[in-house]
Amino acid sequence: MKFHLNVDLEASLQFVVHEFLFLSHQNLLDVMLSTDGIHLRQI
Repeated sequence: MKFHLNVDLEASLQFVVHEFLFLSHQNLLDVMLSTDGIHLRQI
């Protein structure tokens, strides 16, 4: 029982970390795109 719980916990943690990194990457891209847009407008 403990073993299964540990496996589920590890899988859940990996999923959460993966999702967090994915969302952070998306946010970073959005920020870069918007700063590029602002930069282009300033020119």
